[in-house]
This record gives sequence, structure tokens and C-alpha cells, in this order.
Amino acid sequence: MIDYHPQLRPLISDIDNLEIGNFLASSEYERIAIRQGFGDAWQKASRMAQSNRMVFMVGHDHKPGDSKDAFILLMDSFYRTDQDLFDKFVYSSLKGFVNWNYNEIELDNIFEDLKLLEFPGDWLTDLYSIYLEKVRLILNNKKLDAQLNPEDVDEEFLIKENELLKAQKRSWIQQLSKAEIEKVIDQILEYATKTDDSALLEKIINQSSRFHRIKNKVRDGTINFDTETLEVNKVNKALIALIEGIS
Repeated sequence: MIDYHPQLRPLISDIDNLEIGNFLASSEYERIAIRQGFGDAWQKASRMAQSNRMVFMVGHDHKPGDSKDAFILLMDSFYRTDQDLFDKFVYSSLKGFVNWNYNEIELDNIFEDLKLLEFPGDWLTDLYSIYLEKVRLILNNKKLDAQLNPEDVDEEFLIKENELLKAQKRSWIQQLSKAEIEKVIDQILEYATKTDDSALLEKIINQSSRFHRIKNKVRDGTINFDTETLEVNKVNKALIALIEGIS
């Protein structure tokens, strides 16, 4: 049994439970590995995983399982030797998987594991946004199916839709805490447009105009730092109230 780095064990456990093997065994992932500069390392880890396999079943495709084992081997190796490469490897791999995947997935535990590993905040936020967008797309497809077959709508679907909205709201508030006001405004504008929420759209346009008026005053030198800070804090509070009111 391989003795993985103790810090990685929660992440390894959650990766092992994730249906990611088919993606890692795909030519799409091989292209990602080459583009990101770890193609040779990936091939070596794949060969090692195959040689370490203890079970051989005639007629069974071992490649997805071997690929998942190779991913964990390489993740452990990079974590021990090159933190920057580890971050890049995990980010590009998970981003590629989320974009490739069209089945329901749960990555919340993996995001918690990455936080424990002090994964770069910008990359974590980006991954989470991509993940939420894909989950929303999958739910929208289920909504379309539900409209065509209303008898198939189940309680689990409604619960997931509600959880997705809560997660999105948490993400927006977290970004506001990092002073990413303009980014949040753009995301809410997109959300209001997609959901055809005219009331929310009007409110977020008002806050967007308010924020850009402050930026213009800063650019023109017609506002001092203390007043700017006060006005930006007001917009921030208004956005938090707006977000909390979305249902």
C-alpha cells in the first residue's frame, strides 16, 4: 500500500470516490496534460499505476481505474516536491473534468479539502464558479425534461436547485469580502438575465451604475479616499442585502 502524504488523505479519499476515471483516461485529458507541461510525468505515472495493479479481469477496461490511480500518484508526488506544480496540476485537471462532464457531480467536499491545503484563492474561486455554472446547466436540462414530463419531477431535484442557489449566494458574498464588487455585479447581471428576473435586473443595474459613478469620480479626482471608502462600503452592503433577498 502506498503511503500518501498525510495532508492529502482527505482529498485523495474524495478524488477516489469521484467518477473521474473515464475523463482521466480520455484523449482530452492527455491534451490537457501536454498543454500544461506535465505530459511526460503523466505517462510515467500511468505506467506505474498499471504495474501496481493487483487485479486483472478478462474483458474489463482497467484504464479508467488505472488513470485515477495515476492521478493520485502524481498528485502526491507534486505535493511533496513542487507546490506550484501541484496547484497547477489539480486546477487544470479539475477544471477540465468539470467542463468535460455532463453528469451530476458533487465537488463540495473536494473544495473543502483544497481549502485545508491552502489552495490559491483565485483558482479556487474560479473552479467553484465553473462548477456552479455546470451544475446549473445540468439542472436547467432537468428542468426542460420536467416540463416535458412533469410527472418525473422529484423532491431531490427541487432540493438540489435550492442548494445550488444557496451556494451561488455564498460565493457572491465571499467574493464581496475580497473586494471583488465589479465581478459580483457582472455575475448577478448574468444570473438575472438568464433567470428572466426583471426585478433583480433593475436592482443590480442600479447598483452597477452607482458603483461606476464612484469609479468615475476616483478617475477624475473629484472624490477623496475616505469618501470613496464610505461610498463603496454602502454599495457593498446594498449588494449583500440584494443577494440575501434572492430566492
